[in-house]
Amino acid sequence: MLLKPTHSVTTLYWYRIVGVVMQNQVNEIRELIERRDSKKAEVAIAKLLRLDMTKEEEFILYILRVRTRLISGRLSEAIQDWQTASELNPVAESEPKFLELLGDCYLARFEMAAVGFVQKMDLREAHQIYQRILTLNPDYENSGWIYYQQGRISLTEGQSHRAEDLFHKALFSPSSLPALTAYCYERLGFIAYYESRQPEQALIYLNKAIDIYPTSEPRLWLVQVYLLRSRVLRESNLDAAIESARMAYDLAYSQNKTLSAESLFTLSELLSVNNGREIEVVDFIQQFIQVSKAPVGVDVTWSRAYEMLGDSYFAMRQYAEAITSYQNALQYNPDHPWEETIYYRIAKAHYQQQQYNEVVDNLQVIIGDSQDYRVFNLLANAYYGLRQFKQAMYSYQTAINLAPSGINIETMQMYYQLSQQMNPPL
Repeated sequence: MLLKPTHSVTTLYWYRIVGVVMQNQVNEIRELIERRDSKKAEVAIAKLLRLDMTKEEEFILYILRVRTRLISGRLSEAIQDWQTASELNPVAESEPKFLELLGDCYLARFEMAAVGFVQKMDLREAHQIYQRILTLNPDYENSGWIYYQQGRISLTEGQSHRAEDLFHKALFSPSSLPALTAYCYERLGFIAYYESRQPEQALIYLNKAIDIYPTSEPRLWLVQVYLLRSRVLRESNLDAAIESARMAYDLAYSQNKTLSAESLFTLSELLSVNNGREIEVVDFIQQFIQVSKAPVGVDVTWSRAYEMLGDSYFAMRQYAEAITSYQNALQYNPDHPWEETIYYRIAKAHYQQQQYNEVVDNLQVIIGDSQDYRVFNLLANAYYGLRQFKQAMYSYQTAINLAPSGINIETMQMYYQLSQQMNPPL
């Protein structure tokens, strides 16, 4: 998931109602928020809220805490704080700066909701708040951000054409956010690639996002841009795709475990289709496993990671390690859509170690539904190695019957005949 761009709502407009000492303390808190140090900011706000102060001063602190909790992801509490602030000073309900902050909280709460508990109501609430700002304040100084947020809502609802229009509108609307233009180009790149199937146009947008992103802004936001760029490049320029993923990993390394894991996984996927780079794949997947939290149940990402690990070990002739990895792939995804191929690869690894009984055991799991001649050929080879020539003969015959046209079946025919000779009729 893309790191959500954020911005700060200025409170300088309200400084006229507080004293100099309070202004200095508010400035310190605002600096902490700008540095995204939400823990220290919240501690400082809590200390001030214990003191006697006017409603106006208390209002400012609650608005600051809304911002702090938006950053830290405590969104329900942030919304409650906003409601408390509006009770202290009803002007918040009509002032676009503060309505904007509330809309951001509702949208963030929708996006961060656990799967199965997503509240569409939050999305509608955010949309209504943003629409109210644009209706009542068409010349709002930060309307670019509002259009951008509306575009993200439209994209979430599957309205990609409307989202595209809103992102273009955001590009040409006023905003106090230095990085807004980069944010818009990133989303336009996303739409061009995933919705419009225009990879060349997507690259143009993503390159613009990277080039114009302000150096003063947090670098972690660029991680997902580089990862998306690597996906776009995958079909046309694998080396450039790998380099883009490396850039993402370099930015995420030691800064964010979630983004580091995603970058490592992407690198592994890209390198896994590049023969001869198995050592790198093994290294990156092992790092992915180290920095990620092991899932409790089914997890298709971890299943895919172990599948790639198994393929790399197999190519390196480390067959025992390959078997363990493939088994882990099935453990994390018991309903694997390519379950047959995983069992087949496990059987091949056993065959390379002359563990013929294990080959038969694994292939028996899938043999009933298989129409793949290779499965029956491998089964026949294992039976032949076990000197169970009758079973080998029947399996070779099935493999020959299932082999598509154009496949060389001479070797299978030869071993079929040998099996017949070793198993003469009674």
